[in-house]
Amino acid sequence: MTRSNEQGIALILAMFMVLVLSTISVSLMFVSQTETWSSQNYKMMSQARYAAESGVHAAANHLMFAYVPPGTNAADPLVGYDMTKAPVIRAGGAAVFVTSVEGAASNYPVDAVRDAFIANSRGTLANDNGSARYRATARMLSMQQITPAYSTTPVTLVTWEITGIGGIDGARSAETEVSANLLEALGAVRRARGGGGRPPAGLPVPPGRRGRGGAPAGHRVRAPHPGAARRHREGSTGRAPGRPSGRT
Repeated sequence: MTRSNEQGIALILAMFMVLVLSTISVSLMFVSQTETWSSQNYKMMSQARYAAESGVHAAANHLMFAYVPPGTNAADPLVGYDMTKAPVIRAGGAAVFVTSVEGAASNYPVDAVRDAFIANSRGTLANDNGSARYRATARMLSMQQITPAYSTTPVTLVTWEITGIGGIDGARSAETEVSANLLEALGAVRRARGGGGRPPAGLPVPPGRRGRGGAPAGHRVRAPHPGAARRHREGSTGRAPGRPSGRT
């Protein structure tokens, strides 16, 4: 009867278990690192998107309240634009746009408008990685000049396509874009009214500016007399107000 030699099997099993545990540990380490980088990328992309949205809002705020459109600016006549095209093009055939992105040149014909847009549509936002930058580009989609019924001053309505660009620079960078369309009518109407805050008499009150009971803001709503409802009910039965019906 022969006996098998099993000496050293415990050492082999121990080395095999160490190898398995080492493989599992390295795998868990890589999974943890991947999750960390994924969370970091998501955070940076979110910050870049917020910066891009800030660029859109900054450009829209400038175009609505500071920008003077063609036709109402003596240095910017309408004859330099072809308003029958969409987007609007200049006399040379190029689409009209203004931008604050580095390395890109605006083709808007007025230097003061280009400089003002650059100054008001770029900036930085502080974050835990340092800062996020935002820039914007506005392309003129359509333009039309009208004379409002409540004014004799022509106003120019311009529709812009605004693209905000937000980014984070560094060893791990991120960049994203956000686009929105803007009808630059509010500023034009305010300029035609001379800055008045309330619509002129005879104009319909826009939604959201109505007072209690659906009446226009600033108008008083008269409450009915307390006895009006009672008199109406009694009169509808054919009886004189306040007199019994004769039935017991």
